[in-house]
Amino acid sequence: MSRYVVTGANRGLGLELVRQLLAGGERVIAGCRRPGQAQALNQLAGAYPGHLHVLPLDAASERSIVEFAREAALVAERVDVLINNAGVLVAGERFGTVQATALAESFAVNASAPLLLVQALAPLL
Repeated sequence: MSRYVVTGANRGLGLELVRQLLAGGERVIAGCRRPGQAQALNQLAGAYPGHLHVLPLDAASERSIVEFAREAALVAERVDVLINNAGVLVAGERFGTVQATALAESFAVNASAPLLLVQALAPLL
C-alpha cells in the first residue's frame, strides 16, 4: 500500500484521482483550499476511515505550502507519490487581453507552487 499526496483534490481530476486511489486500497493526503467546504472529499473520508486525510492547501501561498507539508508529516512518515494537480485558469484570459496580475497568479500556482511543494515535502518523499 502506497501513500499519495494529491493537490487540488476537491473537484475535477484531483477528486477523481482520490476516488480511484482509495478504491484501489491506497492511502491519500488530499490538499484543497477549503476542506470544510469540500463535501465530496469529506464524504470519501467518512467512507474510507484512516485512508484519507484532507488538509488545507492554498497553492498560491508559500506559507500554506509549508504548513501543508508540516501537517502531512504528522499524518504520514513517508509519501510515495506526489500528484501536483492544483492549478488555475483565470476566467476570460485570452491572448491580447492578458493582464500582469492574472499572469502572476497563473505562474505562482501553475509553475512555482509545484516546485515549492516538492521542496517542502522532500523529507517525506
